[in-house]
Amino acid sequence: NLKFVNWQTHAIKETNSASLVTLGSWSEHAQSDAYEQSRNYYTDACLLAAGGRSLGTLDFYQFHTYTYTGQWDPSEPFKVTATSYKLDKPLVIGEFATVCGGPESSPTLFQYSYDNGYQGVWSWSYNGGPTGSTCCDNQTTQDSGMLQLKGQNGAGGAVNFPIVP
Repeated sequence: NLKFVNWQTHAIKETNSASLVTLGSWSEHAQSDAYEQSRNYYTDACLLAAGGRSLGTLDFYQFHTYTYTGQWDPSEPFKVTATSYKLDKPLVIGEFATVCGGPESSPTLFQYSYDNGYQGVWSWSYNGGPTGSTCCDNQTTQDSGMLQLKGQNGAGGAVNFPIVP
């Protein structure tokens, strides 16, 4: 419900104006107008029209992406650059797992996101269990992706974070 998103985002920002707020959508089809059968339901205009609260807009976009078939669709984040979505805010790949993705490794996918204009990439779900589960990589797999980016300072910006095993 877009009214709920508008009101909750407004409440968060009203309480702490320094907070950055996003919402993960099920795929690029719900947060971009760039591809056929896609519509960005989370633009400022849509959220303000739905709820009317002035602070109730997202600070950045976040897509989830899974294949379920072993191959990425042509419009999915790991096949295109962030700019191809023609968004007016930063974009994070907000949920993915190699076990429900294409043939690429976690380090390859993290590197792809860095090299192709995404402002971040979050795998799902770090606490999903030591062996992974349906659409959830284990922690070792996820760590390998994060370690791929550690210390990089290229076109994607500086990556400086601790990884604690």
